[in-house]
Amino acid sequence: MITSNKDSDDILYILSNLRAEDKLEAKTSIGKNYVDKILENILNSNGTFYLAKDDNNLPYAMGGFEPTEEKGAVVIWLLSTDEIVNHRHFALKKIKEELIKIEKENWFIYNYIFEKNYLAKIWLKKMGFKFIKSKEIPEQFELFYKKRNVKGLE
Repeated sequence: MITSNKDSDDILYILSNLRAEDKLEAKTSIGKNYVDKILENILNSNGTFYLAKDDNNLPYAMGGFEPTEEKGAVVIWLLSTDEIVNHRHFALKKIKEELIKIEKENWFIYNYIFEKNYLAKIWLKKMGFKFIKSKEIPEQFELFYKKRNVKGLE
């Protein structure tokens, strides 16, 4: 089941049970109090939010996208528990469906990823994202992006 409801208990459940790679990424980029900061960011965001739950109504993944100051450019994100591997076919299918919708409305999709977040990198590569590592990007992170060619004045 996928919902767009922002329930702080569901969000906290995921943040308290993050996959090791997502937890390491969150701690590295945000710091020790990443749970409170991410919760606050999600609850105060005007971006689009998705929450995936299993048949027992337990959340296992959340993500979304947020427009940037650049028209047609959005930041996407996904955080999950270890349970996502038991729902990978469903999750990948839904992520692909949403990416198609996002791509139709935006020419550039991106975010930064911790270089050791191997599962996420595998999924992103399967969905056509490219990766850049440079000195302008924080150490231990890579930029991942996907762009659509724009014709004329879109």
